[in-house]
Amino acid sequence: MKIVCSKSTLLKAVQLMRSVTGGKGTLPILSNLLMEASQDRVQLTATDLEAGIRHSFPAQVDQVGACTIPARKLGDIVRELPPAEVEMEADEENKITITCQKVTFKIVGLPSGEFPTLPEIERANTFKINQNLLADMLRKTTFAITHDETRYVLNGIYFIIDQNKIRMVATDGHRLAIADGQASSYRGEKKGVVIPHKILNELSRNLGEGEEVEVAITPNQIFFRMNNLTLTSRLIEGEFPNYEQIVPKEAGRRMRVETAKLLEAVRRAALFAEARGNAVNLIVSTNKLVVEAQTPELGEAYEEIDVAFEGEESRVTYNARYLLDVLKNIGSSEVDIEFAGPLSPGVVRPSDGHGYLCIIMPMRGGS
Repeated sequence: MKIVCSKSTLLKAVQLMRSVTGGKGTLPILSNLLMEASQDRVQLTATDLEAGIRHSFPAQVDQVGACTIPARKLGDIVRELPPAEVEMEADEENKITITCQKVTFKIVGLPSGEFPTLPEIERANTFKINQNLLADMLRKTTFAITHDETRYVLNGIYFIIDQNKIRMVATDGHRLAIADGQASSYRGEKKGVVIPHKILNELSRNLGEGEEVEVAITPNQIFFRMNNLTLTSRLIEGEFPNYEQIVPKEAGRRMRVETAKLLEAVRRAALFAEARGNAVNLIVSTNKLVVEAQTPELGEAYEEIDVAFEGEESRVTYNARYLLDVLKNIGSSEVDIEFAGPLSPGVVRPSDGHGYLCIIMPMRGGS
Protein backbone atom coordinates (compact mmCIF):
# COMPACT_ATOMS: atom_id res chain seq x y z
CA MET A 1 0.00 0.00 0.00
CA LYS A 2 1.23 3.48 -0.87
CA ILE A 3 -0.74 6.75 -0.63
CA VAL A 4 -0.17 10.50 -0.71
CA CYS A 5 -2.53 13.06 0.87
CA SER A 6 -2.44 16.36 2.72
CA LYS A 7 -1.59 16.52 6.40
CA SER A 8 -4.87 18.30 7.21
CA THR A 9 -6.99 15.65 5.49
CA LEU A 10 -5.17 12.81 7.23
CA LEU A 11 -5.24 14.48 10.64
CA LYS A 12 -8.98 15.16 10.44
CA ALA A 13 -9.63 11.53 9.46
CA VAL A 14 -7.50 10.12 12.28
CA GLN A 15 -9.13 12.40 14.86
CA LEU A 16 -12.56 11.12 13.86
CA MET A 17 -11.49 7.67 15.00
CA ARG A 18 -10.21 8.53 18.47
CA SER A 19 -13.42 7.90 20.46
CA VAL A 20 -13.35 4.14 19.81
CA THR A 21 -9.59 3.48 19.91
CA GLY A 22 -6.97 3.37 22.64
CA GLY A 23 -9.32 2.08 25.33
CA LYS A 24 -8.78 -0.73 27.82
CA GLY A 25 -9.59 -3.50 25.36
CA THR A 26 -7.78 -6.80 25.71
CA LEU A 27 -7.13 -7.17 21.98
CA PRO A 28 -4.10 -5.18 20.70
CA ILE A 29 -5.69 -4.92 17.26
CA LEU A 30 -8.46 -2.72 18.72
CA SER A 31 -5.89 0.01 19.40
CA ASN A 32 -5.13 0.10 15.69
CA LEU A 33 -6.83 1.69 12.71
CA LEU A 34 -7.52 -0.30 9.60
CA MET A 35 -6.33 1.69 6.55
CA GLU A 36 -7.49 0.50 3.13
CA ALA A 37 -6.43 2.18 -0.14
CA SER A 38 -8.22 1.64 -3.46
CA GLN A 39 -8.44 3.75 -6.63
CA ASP A 40 -8.41 7.38 -5.46
CA ARG A 41 -9.69 7.00 -1.87
CA VAL A 42 -8.51 5.79 1.50
CA GLN A 43 -10.83 4.32 4.10
CA LEU A 44 -10.11 4.30 7.84
CA THR A 45 -11.96 2.00 10.23
CA ALA A 46 -11.90 1.84 14.03
CA THR A 47 -13.87 -0.32 16.45
CA ASP A 48 -13.96 -1.38 20.09
CA LEU A 49 -16.40 -4.21 19.27
CA GLU A 50 -19.27 -2.18 20.74
CA ALA A 51 -19.09 0.81 18.39
CA GLY A 52 -17.39 1.40 15.07
CA ILE A 53 -16.45 4.32 12.82
CA ARG A 54 -15.62 4.21 9.13
CA HIS A 55 -14.50 7.27 7.16
CA SER A 56 -13.17 7.69 3.63
CA PHE A 57 -11.25 10.58 2.11
CA PRO A 58 -9.64 11.39 -1.26
CA ALA A 59 -5.96 10.58 -1.78
CA GLN A 60 -3.42 9.76 -4.44
CA VAL A 61 -3.20 5.97 -4.35
CA ASP A 62 0.02 4.74 -5.93
CA GLN A 63 -0.45 1.19 -4.70
CA VAL A 64 -3.67 -0.36 -3.42
CA GLY A 65 -3.61 -2.43 -0.24
CA ALA A 66 -4.39 -2.43 3.48
CA CYS A 67 -2.60 -2.23 6.82
CA THR A 68 -3.36 -1.55 10.45
CA ILE A 69 -1.50 1.11 12.40
CA PRO A 70 -1.55 2.16 16.09
CA ALA A 71 -4.17 4.89 16.25
CA ARG A 72 -2.78 7.00 19.07
CA LYS A 73 0.77 6.99 17.72
CA LEU A 74 -0.42 7.83 14.22
CA GLY A 75 -2.35 10.78 15.59
CA ASP A 76 0.70 11.99 17.52
CA ILE A 77 2.90 11.70 14.43
CA VAL A 78 0.55 13.42 11.99
CA ARG A 79 -0.13 16.26 14.44
CA GLU A 80 3.58 17.09 14.56
CA LEU A 81 4.23 16.91 10.80
CA PRO A 82 4.84 20.03 8.71
CA PRO A 83 1.79 21.38 6.83
CA ALA A 84 2.53 19.55 3.58
CA GLU A 85 1.76 16.38 1.68
CA VAL A 86 2.21 13.12 3.58
CA GLU A 87 3.33 9.87 1.98
CA MET A 88 2.51 6.57 3.68
CA GLU A 89 3.82 3.21 2.52
CA ALA A 90 3.24 -0.22 4.09
CA ASP A 91 5.18 -3.36 3.21
CA GLU A 92 4.20 -7.00 3.52
CA GLU A 93 5.67 -7.22 7.03
CA ASN A 94 3.27 -4.52 8.31
CA LYS A 95 5.98 -1.88 8.59
CA ILE A 96 4.67 1.57 7.71
CA THR A 97 6.89 4.45 6.60
CA ILE A 98 5.50 7.97 6.96
CA THR A 99 7.30 10.76 5.08
CA CYS A 100 6.58 14.48 4.99
CA GLN A 101 9.17 16.81 3.42
CA LYS A 102 12.40 15.88 5.22
CA VAL A 103 10.68 14.10 8.12
CA THR A 104 10.44 10.30 8.22
CA PHE A 105 8.81 7.99 10.76
CA LYS A 106 8.68 4.20 10.73
CA ILE A 107 6.07 2.36 12.74
CA VAL A 108 5.04 -1.29 13.05
CA GLY A 109 1.44 -2.32 12.53
CA LEU A 110 -0.48 -5.60 12.74
CA PRO A 111 -1.83 -7.78 9.90
CA SER A 112 -4.98 -6.27 8.37
CA GLY A 113 -6.58 -9.72 8.33
CA GLU A 114 -6.76 -9.66 12.14
CA PHE A 115 -8.95 -6.56 12.19
CA PRO A 116 -12.59 -7.25 13.17
CA THR A 117 -15.18 -6.94 10.43
CA LEU A 118 -17.81 -4.26 11.01
CA PRO A 119 -21.46 -5.19 10.41
CA GLU A 120 -22.95 -4.05 7.10
CA ILE A 121 -26.10 -1.96 6.71
CA GLU A 122 -29.23 -3.84 5.74
CA ARG A 123 -30.56 -1.38 3.19
CA ALA A 124 -34.14 -2.65 3.37
CA ASN A 125 -34.50 -1.09 6.83
CA THR A 126 -32.96 2.32 6.17
CA PHE A 127 -34.60 5.72 6.55
CA LYS A 128 -33.42 9.33 6.54
CA ILE A 129 -33.38 12.25 8.99
CA ASN A 130 -32.45 15.87 8.40
CA GLN A 131 -29.07 16.63 10.02
CA ASN A 132 -30.23 19.83 11.71
CA LEU A 133 -33.32 18.11 13.12
CA LEU A 134 -31.31 15.19 14.44
CA ALA A 135 -28.76 17.52 16.07
CA ASP A 136 -31.58 19.52 17.68
CA MET A 137 -33.29 16.41 19.06
CA LEU A 138 -30.03 15.07 20.48
CA ARG A 139 -29.22 18.41 22.12
CA LYS A 140 -32.63 18.45 23.81
CA THR A 141 -32.45 14.92 25.21
CA THR A 142 -28.91 13.63 25.78
CA PHE A 143 -28.35 15.74 28.90
CA ALA A 144 -30.99 13.60 30.68
CA ILE A 145 -29.18 10.28 30.06
CA THR A 146 -27.95 8.64 33.25
CA HIS A 147 -24.34 7.49 33.54
CA ASP A 148 -25.14 5.12 36.39
CA GLU A 149 -24.04 1.77 34.96
CA THR A 150 -26.27 -0.13 37.39
CA ARG A 151 -29.24 1.19 35.35
CA TYR A 152 -27.76 0.11 32.06
CA VAL A 153 -30.92 0.44 29.98
CA LEU A 154 -31.03 4.16 30.85
CA ASN A 155 -27.45 4.70 29.57
CA GLY A 156 -28.76 5.84 26.20
CA ILE A 157 -31.61 7.31 24.18
CA TYR A 158 -34.83 5.39 23.64
CA PHE A 159 -35.38 5.89 19.91
CA ILE A 160 -38.79 5.16 18.41
CA ILE A 161 -39.80 5.28 14.75
CA ASP A 162 -43.36 4.74 13.58
CA GLN A 163 -44.64 5.72 10.12
CA ASN A 164 -41.87 8.31 9.67
CA LYS A 165 -42.53 9.87 13.07
CA ILE A 166 -39.52 9.70 15.36
CA ARG A 167 -39.23 10.22 19.09
CA MET A 168 -36.23 10.35 21.41
CA VAL A 169 -36.62 9.78 25.15
CA ALA A 170 -34.01 10.03 27.90
CA THR A 171 -34.29 9.84 31.67
CA ASP A 172 -32.06 9.49 34.71
CA GLY A 173 -34.92 8.95 37.13
CA HIS A 174 -35.01 12.61 38.21
CA ARG A 175 -35.96 14.13 34.84
CA LEU A 176 -37.39 12.98 31.54
CA ALA A 177 -36.79 14.62 28.14
CA ILE A 178 -38.93 13.84 25.07
CA ALA A 179 -38.31 15.23 21.58
CA ASP A 180 -40.40 14.50 18.47
CA GLY A 181 -39.45 14.82 14.81
CA GLN A 182 -39.99 13.53 11.30
CA ALA A 183 -38.06 11.00 9.21
CA SER A 184 -38.53 9.97 5.59
CA SER A 185 -38.47 6.80 3.48
CA TYR A 186 -39.31 4.44 6.34
CA ARG A 187 -41.45 1.47 5.32
CA GLY A 188 -40.98 -0.86 8.24
CA GLU A 189 -42.95 -1.64 11.36
CA LYS A 190 -42.84 0.46 14.52
CA LYS A 191 -39.49 0.03 16.27
CA GLY A 192 -38.19 1.10 19.66
CA VAL A 193 -34.50 0.68 20.51
CA VAL A 194 -32.03 2.05 23.06
CA ILE A 195 -28.94 3.69 21.53
CA PRO A 196 -25.82 3.98 23.75
CA HIS A 197 -24.71 7.49 24.68
CA LYS A 198 -21.17 6.88 23.41
CA ILE A 199 -22.16 6.66 19.73
CA LEU A 200 -24.65 9.51 20.20
CA ASN A 201 -21.85 11.77 21.43
CA GLU A 202 -19.81 10.91 18.34
CA LEU A 203 -22.83 11.48 16.11
CA SER A 204 -23.50 14.89 17.67
CA ARG A 205 -19.92 15.99 17.03
CA ASN A 206 -20.23 15.24 13.33
CA LEU A 207 -23.68 16.60 12.54
CA GLY A 208 -24.04 19.90 10.73
CA GLU A 209 -25.33 21.42 7.55
CA GLY A 210 -25.66 19.14 4.57
CA GLU A 211 -27.28 16.01 3.32
CA GLU A 212 -29.67 13.88 5.34
CA VAL A 213 -28.41 11.19 7.69
CA GLU A 214 -29.20 7.66 6.57
CA VAL A 215 -30.16 5.44 9.51
CA ALA A 216 -30.62 1.67 9.66
CA ILE A 217 -31.78 -0.45 12.58
CA THR A 218 -31.22 -4.19 12.79
CA PRO A 219 -32.15 -6.46 15.74
CA ASN A 220 -28.95 -5.58 17.64
CA GLN A 221 -27.22 -2.77 15.70
CA ILE A 222 -27.82 0.79 14.57
CA PHE A 223 -26.05 2.59 11.72
CA PHE A 224 -25.71 6.29 10.85
CA ARG A 225 -24.22 7.27 7.49
CA MET A 226 -23.43 10.78 6.22
CA ASN A 227 -20.68 12.80 4.57
CA ASN A 228 -18.33 9.84 3.87
CA LEU A 229 -18.73 8.78 7.50
CA THR A 230 -20.46 5.68 8.89
CA LEU A 231 -21.07 5.14 12.61
CA THR A 232 -22.28 1.81 13.94
CA SER A 233 -23.09 0.60 17.43
CA ARG A 234 -24.59 -2.28 19.29
CA LEU A 235 -27.95 -1.47 20.83
CA ILE A 236 -28.55 -1.63 24.57
CA GLU A 237 -30.50 -4.73 25.50
CA GLY A 238 -33.39 -4.52 27.93
CA GLU A 239 -36.79 -2.91 28.22
CA PHE A 240 -36.95 0.85 28.55
CA PRO A 241 -39.33 2.00 31.34
CA ASN A 242 -42.89 3.01 30.50
CA TYR A 243 -42.08 6.72 30.27
CA GLU A 244 -45.59 7.69 29.12
CA GLN A 245 -47.06 7.05 32.57
CA ILE A 246 -44.76 9.78 33.95
CA VAL A 247 -46.16 12.48 31.64
CA PRO A 248 -48.96 14.37 33.46
CA LYS A 249 -52.31 13.76 31.78
CA GLU A 250 -53.64 17.20 32.69
CA ALA A 251 -51.90 20.55 32.61
CA GLY A 252 -51.23 22.11 35.98
CA ARG A 253 -50.80 25.78 36.73
CA ARG A 254 -48.76 27.40 34.01
CA MET A 255 -46.40 30.33 33.89
CA ARG A 256 -44.69 31.74 30.80
CA VAL A 257 -41.28 33.33 31.16
CA GLU A 258 -38.43 34.53 28.96
CA THR A 259 -35.92 31.70 28.68
CA ALA A 260 -32.82 33.89 28.89
CA LYS A 261 -34.03 35.75 32.00
CA LEU A 262 -34.90 32.56 33.87
CA LEU A 263 -31.63 30.92 32.80
CA GLU A 264 -29.61 33.84 34.13
CA ALA A 265 -31.57 34.00 37.38
CA VAL A 266 -31.21 30.28 38.08
CA ARG A 267 -27.50 30.43 37.26
CA ARG A 268 -27.03 33.24 39.77
CA ALA A 269 -29.11 31.51 42.44
CA ALA A 270 -27.13 28.31 41.94
CA LEU A 271 -24.09 30.09 43.38
CA PHE A 272 -25.77 29.70 46.78
CA ALA A 273 -27.36 26.31 46.19
CA GLU A 274 -24.46 23.85 46.10
CA ALA A 275 -24.48 23.14 49.82
CA ARG A 276 -28.17 22.19 49.66
CA GLY A 277 -28.02 19.74 46.78
CA ASN A 278 -28.36 22.52 44.20
CA ALA A 279 -31.86 23.33 45.47
CA VAL A 280 -33.37 26.48 43.97
CA ASN A 281 -36.81 27.75 44.99
CA LEU A 282 -39.30 29.14 42.49
CA ILE A 283 -42.08 31.21 44.07
CA VAL A 284 -44.67 32.38 41.57
CA SER A 285 -47.58 34.77 42.07
CA THR A 286 -49.56 37.00 39.74
CA ASN A 287 -47.11 38.20 37.05
CA LYS A 288 -44.08 37.72 39.31
CA LEU A 289 -41.56 34.92 39.81
CA VAL A 290 -39.03 34.88 42.64
CA VAL A 291 -35.94 32.74 42.16
CA GLU A 292 -34.06 32.19 45.41
CA ALA A 293 -31.53 29.95 47.09
CA GLN A 294 -30.19 29.94 50.62
CA THR A 295 -27.21 28.47 52.43
CA PRO A 296 -27.29 29.34 56.15
CA GLU A 297 -23.52 29.51 56.59
CA LEU A 298 -22.98 31.40 53.31
CA GLY A 299 -25.93 33.64 52.51
CA GLU A 300 -28.73 33.83 49.98
CA ALA A 301 -29.65 34.88 46.45
CA TYR A 302 -32.97 36.53 45.59
CA GLU A 303 -34.21 37.73 42.20
CA GLU A 304 -37.59 38.78 40.78
CA ILE A 305 -38.65 38.17 37.17
CA ASP A 306 -41.77 39.28 35.30
CA VAL A 307 -43.85 36.32 34.14
CA ALA A 308 -47.27 35.63 32.69
CA PHE A 309 -49.16 33.93 35.52
CA GLU A 310 -52.45 34.36 37.30
CA GLY A 311 -53.42 32.66 40.52
CA GLU A 312 -52.49 32.15 44.14
CA GLU A 313 -48.86 32.09 45.20
CA SER A 314 -47.20 28.73 44.51
CA ARG A 315 -43.82 27.43 45.54
CA VAL A 316 -41.70 24.60 44.17
CA THR A 317 -38.05 23.54 44.57
CA TYR A 318 -35.94 22.10 41.75
CA ASN A 319 -32.35 21.03 41.26
CA ALA A 320 -30.70 24.04 39.62
CA ARG A 321 -28.61 21.89 37.28
CA TYR A 322 -31.71 20.19 35.91
CA LEU A 323 -33.33 23.55 35.19
CA LEU A 324 -30.16 24.91 33.59
CA ASP A 325 -29.77 21.87 31.33
CA VAL A 326 -33.21 22.22 29.81
CA LEU A 327 -33.15 26.02 29.58
CA LYS A 328 -29.76 25.99 27.80
CA ASN A 329 -30.95 23.49 25.21
CA ILE A 330 -34.64 24.18 24.64
CA GLY A 331 -34.06 26.61 21.76
CA SER A 332 -37.10 28.80 22.44
CA SER A 333 -37.19 32.46 23.46
CA GLU A 334 -39.96 31.74 25.97
CA VAL A 335 -40.83 28.64 27.99
CA ASP A 336 -43.96 27.44 29.74
CA ILE A 337 -43.55 25.72 33.10
CA GLU A 338 -46.49 23.68 34.38
CA PHE A 339 -46.80 22.31 37.92
CA ALA A 340 -49.71 20.99 40.00
CA GLY A 341 -48.13 21.48 43.41
CA PRO A 342 -44.84 21.56 45.34
CA LEU A 343 -44.43 17.76 45.17
CA SER A 344 -45.70 17.23 41.62
CA PRO A 345 -43.46 16.96 38.54
CA GLY A 346 -42.76 20.19 36.69
CA VAL A 347 -43.23 20.20 32.92
CA VAL A 348 -41.07 22.55 30.84
CA ARG A 349 -42.09 23.18 27.22
CA PRO A 350 -41.16 25.71 24.53
CA SER A 351 -43.82 28.41 24.45
CA ASP A 352 -45.11 27.17 21.09
CA GLY A 353 -45.55 23.75 22.69
CA HIS A 354 -44.25 22.00 19.60
CA GLY A 355 -42.45 18.67 19.72
CA TYR A 356 -40.66 18.83 23.06
CA LEU A 357 -41.09 18.62 26.80
CA CYS A 358 -38.89 18.01 29.82
CA ILE A 359 -40.26 16.76 33.13
CA ILE A 360 -38.33 17.59 36.28
CA MET A 361 -39.05 16.00 39.63
CA PRO A 362 -39.22 18.50 42.51
CA MET A 363 -37.01 18.42 45.58
CA ARG A 364 -38.45 18.11 49.07
CA GLY A 365 -37.77 20.47 51.89
CA GLY A 366 -37.02 23.65 49.95
CA SER A 367 -36.10 26.51 52.27
